[in-house]
Amino acid sequence: MTGQEPVILSDEVLMGRLIYGDKEAFTILLKRYQKYIVNFISRLIKNNADSEDLAQEVFLKIYLKPDRFDTNAHFKPWLYKVATNICFDYFRDKNRQVEKVQIDEKDSIADTSKRADEISVDQEKENCIKKLINVLPDKQRVPLIMSVYQNMKYSEIAETLGISTGTVKSRIYYGLQILKEKHKKNELFVST
Repeated sequence: MTGQEPVILSDEVLMGRLIYGDKEAFTILLKRYQKYIVNFISRLIKNNADSEDLAQEVFLKIYLKPDRFDTNAHFKPWLYKVATNICFDYFRDKNRQVEKVQIDEKDSIADTSKRADEISVDQEKENCIKKLINVLPDKQRVPLIMSVYQNMKYSEIAETLGISTGTVKSRIYYGLQILKEKHKKNELFVST
Protein backbone atom coordinates (compact mmCIF):
# COMPACT_ATOMS: atom_id res chain seq x y z
CA MET A 1 0.00 0.00 0.00
CA THR A 2 1.25 3.44 -0.78
CA GLY A 3 0.60 6.26 1.59
CA GLN A 4 -0.33 6.14 5.22
CA GLU A 5 -3.45 4.70 6.78
CA PRO A 6 -5.70 7.37 8.28
CA VAL A 7 -5.37 7.68 12.03
CA ILE A 8 -8.64 7.13 13.84
CA LEU A 9 -8.59 8.93 17.14
CA SER A 10 -10.45 7.55 20.14
CA ASP A 11 -13.44 9.42 21.51
CA GLU A 12 -11.50 10.19 24.66
CA VAL A 13 -8.60 11.71 22.70
CA LEU A 14 -11.07 13.80 20.70
CA MET A 15 -12.70 15.07 23.91
CA GLY A 16 -9.25 15.97 25.24
CA ARG A 17 -8.64 17.96 22.09
CA LEU A 18 -12.05 19.63 22.34
CA ILE A 19 -11.26 20.68 25.89
CA TYR A 20 -8.24 22.50 24.49
CA GLY A 21 -10.28 24.22 21.79
CA ASP A 22 -10.02 21.85 18.81
CA LYS A 23 -13.43 22.37 17.19
CA GLU A 24 -12.73 19.77 14.49
CA ALA A 25 -12.64 17.16 17.27
CA PHE A 26 -16.22 18.09 18.12
CA THR A 27 -17.25 17.73 14.47
CA ILE A 28 -15.85 14.20 14.38
CA LEU A 29 -17.66 13.23 17.59
CA LEU A 30 -20.89 14.73 16.27
CA LYS A 31 -20.63 12.72 13.06
CA ARG A 32 -19.88 9.54 15.02
CA TYR A 33 -22.72 9.76 17.50
CA GLN A 34 -25.49 12.07 16.31
CA LYS A 35 -27.73 9.44 14.73
CA TYR A 36 -27.28 7.11 17.72
CA ILE A 37 -28.22 9.81 20.21
CA VAL A 38 -31.26 10.93 18.18
CA ASN A 39 -32.38 7.29 17.96
CA PHE A 40 -31.83 6.72 21.68
CA ILE A 41 -33.72 9.86 22.65
CA SER A 42 -36.61 9.09 20.29
CA ARG A 43 -36.98 5.68 21.98
CA LEU A 44 -37.21 7.34 25.37
CA ILE A 45 -39.55 10.21 24.57
CA LYS A 46 -41.48 8.93 21.52
CA ASN A 47 -41.45 12.27 19.76
CA ASN A 48 -39.24 12.64 16.70
CA ALA A 49 -39.41 16.45 16.54
CA ASP A 50 -38.37 16.82 20.17
CA SER A 51 -35.78 14.07 19.76
CA GLU A 52 -33.87 16.15 17.24
CA ASP A 53 -34.03 19.20 19.51
CA LEU A 54 -32.90 17.28 22.58
CA ALA A 55 -30.04 15.67 20.64
CA GLN A 56 -28.93 19.15 19.62
CA GLU A 57 -29.08 20.14 23.26
CA VAL A 58 -26.86 17.17 24.18
CA PHE A 59 -24.22 18.12 21.64
CA LEU A 60 -24.48 21.82 22.43
CA LYS A 61 -23.84 21.04 26.09
CA ILE A 62 -20.77 19.02 25.13
CA TYR A 63 -19.54 21.76 22.79
CA LEU A 64 -20.00 24.57 25.30
CA LYS A 65 -18.77 22.71 28.37
CA PRO A 66 -16.31 20.05 27.25
CA ASP A 67 -14.36 20.42 30.50
CA ARG A 68 -17.16 18.57 32.31
CA PHE A 69 -15.81 15.40 30.74
CA ASP A 70 -13.35 13.49 32.92
CA THR A 71 -10.54 12.61 30.53
CA ASN A 72 -9.85 9.48 32.59
CA ALA A 73 -13.38 8.20 31.92
CA HIS A 74 -14.91 6.58 28.85
CA PHE A 75 -16.70 8.91 26.46
CA LYS A 76 -19.64 6.78 25.29
CA PRO A 77 -21.18 6.16 28.74
CA TRP A 78 -20.69 9.82 29.60
CA LEU A 79 -22.41 10.89 26.36
CA TYR A 80 -25.39 8.62 27.05
CA LYS A 81 -25.56 9.89 30.62
CA VAL A 82 -25.78 13.46 29.31
CA ALA A 83 -28.52 12.36 26.88
CA THR A 84 -30.41 10.45 29.59
CA ASN A 85 -30.25 13.41 31.98
CA ILE A 86 -31.49 15.79 29.29
CA CYS A 87 -34.43 13.44 28.62
CA PHE A 88 -35.30 13.29 32.32
CA ASP A 89 -35.04 17.09 32.52
CA TYR A 90 -37.37 17.28 29.51
CA PHE A 91 -40.01 15.27 31.35
CA ARG A 92 -39.52 17.14 34.60
CA ASP A 93 -39.73 20.52 32.87
CA LYS A 94 -42.85 19.57 30.96
CA ASN A 95 -44.47 17.69 33.86
CA ARG A 96 -44.84 14.75 31.53
CA GLN A 97 -44.79 11.07 32.24
CA VAL A 98 -42.06 9.17 30.50
CA GLU A 99 -43.60 7.90 27.31
CA LYS A 100 -42.84 4.42 26.12
CA VAL A 101 -40.45 3.23 23.47
CA GLN A 102 -41.16 3.86 19.83
CA ILE A 103 -39.77 1.37 17.41
CA ASP A 104 -39.38 3.11 14.09
CA GLU A 105 -40.08 1.45 10.79
CA LYS A 106 -36.42 1.93 9.94
CA ASP A 107 -35.51 -0.27 12.91
CA SER A 108 -37.44 -3.22 11.55
CA ILE A 109 -35.89 -5.55 9.07
CA ALA A 110 -37.90 -5.69 5.87
CA ASP A 111 -37.41 -8.25 3.14
CA THR A 112 -39.32 -7.19 0.06
CA SER A 113 -39.14 -10.69 -1.35
CA LYS A 114 -41.41 -12.04 1.39
CA ARG A 115 -44.99 -13.04 0.75
CA ALA A 116 -47.80 -10.88 2.15
CA ASP A 117 -48.63 -13.38 4.90
CA GLU A 118 -44.98 -13.44 6.05
CA ILE A 119 -44.91 -9.64 6.13
CA SER A 120 -48.10 -9.66 8.17
CA VAL A 121 -46.53 -12.06 10.67
CA ASP A 122 -43.39 -9.89 10.85
CA GLN A 123 -45.52 -6.80 11.47
CA GLU A 124 -47.38 -8.67 14.20
CA LYS A 125 -44.06 -9.66 15.81
CA GLU A 126 -42.85 -6.06 15.66
CA ASN A 127 -46.07 -4.84 17.28
CA CYS A 128 -45.65 -7.50 19.95
CA ILE A 129 -42.11 -6.29 20.64
CA LYS A 130 -43.36 -2.71 20.92
CA LYS A 131 -45.97 -3.80 23.44
CA LEU A 132 -43.42 -5.88 25.31
CA ILE A 133 -41.04 -2.98 25.76
CA ASN A 134 -43.83 -0.55 26.58
CA VAL A 135 -44.94 -2.50 29.67
CA LEU A 136 -41.59 -2.17 31.37
CA PRO A 137 -40.92 0.32 34.14
CA ASP A 138 -38.20 2.84 33.28
CA LYS A 139 -35.70 1.11 35.58
CA GLN A 140 -35.80 -1.96 33.35
CA ARG A 141 -36.66 -0.29 30.06
CA VAL A 142 -33.75 2.16 29.85
CA PRO A 143 -30.98 -0.43 30.43
CA LEU A 144 -32.71 -2.82 28.03
CA ILE A 145 -32.85 -0.16 25.29
CA MET A 146 -29.20 0.69 25.88
CA SER A 147 -28.20 -2.97 25.67
CA VAL A 148 -30.35 -4.16 22.79
CA TYR A 149 -30.78 -1.10 20.58
CA GLN A 150 -27.66 0.93 21.37
CA ASN A 151 -25.36 -2.12 21.66
CA MET A 152 -23.85 -0.84 24.88
CA LYS A 153 -21.89 -3.17 27.16
CA TYR A 154 -23.16 -3.72 30.70
CA SER A 155 -20.18 -1.78 32.04
CA GLU A 156 -21.04 1.19 29.78
CA ILE A 157 -24.68 1.09 30.88
CA ALA A 158 -23.59 0.95 34.51
CA GLU A 159 -21.29 3.93 34.06
CA THR A 160 -23.99 5.84 32.18
CA LEU A 161 -26.70 5.27 34.79
CA GLY A 162 -24.41 5.50 37.80
CA ILE A 163 -25.22 1.98 39.00
CA SER A 164 -23.22 -1.22 39.34
CA THR A 165 -22.83 -3.73 36.54
CA GLY A 166 -24.66 -6.25 38.72
CA THR A 167 -27.60 -3.87 39.01
CA VAL A 168 -27.66 -3.45 35.22
CA LYS A 169 -27.74 -7.23 34.75
CA SER A 170 -30.43 -7.54 37.39
CA ARG A 171 -32.64 -4.83 35.87
CA ILE A 172 -32.35 -6.34 32.41
CA TYR A 173 -33.01 -9.82 33.80
CA TYR A 174 -36.10 -8.71 35.73
CA GLY A 175 -37.29 -6.69 32.76
CA LEU A 176 -37.07 -9.77 30.59
CA GLN A 177 -38.90 -11.77 33.25
CA ILE A 178 -41.73 -9.22 33.23
CA LEU A 179 -41.87 -9.46 29.45
CA LYS A 180 -41.97 -13.26 29.50
CA GLU A 181 -44.74 -13.25 32.11
CA LYS A 182 -46.81 -10.72 30.18
CA HIS A 183 -46.29 -12.70 26.99
CA LYS A 184 -47.41 -15.92 28.69
CA LYS A 185 -50.55 -14.23 29.94
CA ASN A 186 -51.20 -12.78 26.46
CA GLU A 187 -51.54 -9.34 28.02
CA LEU A 188 -49.64 -7.96 25.07
CA PHE A 189 -52.40 -8.68 22.61
CA VAL A 190 -55.02 -6.63 24.39
CA SER A 191 -55.76 -3.65 22.18
CA THR A 192 -54.70 -0.30 23.54
